[in-house]
Amino acid sequence: MKRIARLFVMPVAIVSLALFTGACASGDKKAEGPESQASAPKQEGKGTVEVQPTTDELARQQQEDQERGKEADLEKMKQEEGMKPAQPGAPVETAATSTEAGGSFVVNLDRIYFDFDKFDITAPSRETLAKDAGIIKANPGVKVVIEGHCDERGTSEYNLALGERRASAAKKYLVSLGVDESRLYTISYGEEKPADAGHNEAAWAKNRRVQYSQE
Repeated sequence: MKRIARLFVMPVAIVSLALFTGACASGDKKAEGPESQASAPKQEGKGTVEVQPTTDELARQQQEDQERGKEADLEKMKQEEGMKPAQPGAPVETAATSTEAGGSFVVNLDRIYFDFDKFDITAPSRETLAKDAGIIKANPGVKVVIEGHCDERGTSEYNLALGERRASAAKKYLVSLGVDESRLYTISYGEEKPADAGHNEAAWAKNRRVQYSQE
């Protein structure tokens, strides 16, 4: 009996021992899992992923920057313009203002007119020449050409001579009013440059004249 009991107990003991050993091994693995996870070095995260702007957004942003830059430049120019001091004594251009810098004052000189086949200075013409003399004297250093003109009646040679007499008469009167004679030159165009191309008395009256140009 004892021998039979030993034979029976030994397998049971072996099986029990195997089961116990397996249970221990399983417990060790379960306990090892969390520790392994806890002790394993954590991989550092890359943080927030940066979103790259689209091409349209970049273009819009660049345009906005350019517009802001233009506004800033314009504002700066306005400020600089406002800080510029006014030029003291700046000349105000009038009919008698000197134009030696390049302008021409002769456009402010009035023409004088003559009767048919005449070159004498009439009373209205003397008043006009007096005003012209004041403008010429106010512009020293500028030389003035006095042009004599005629209407179309008469020969070209006669009208050239008549135009010269008219220009000379105007020059003589200006000199009598104090204009420097060395600044005055005369020329005759006869009938070559009519002020009015008409063929009637009204047109001829406009063409019998003296006018000015600048040398």
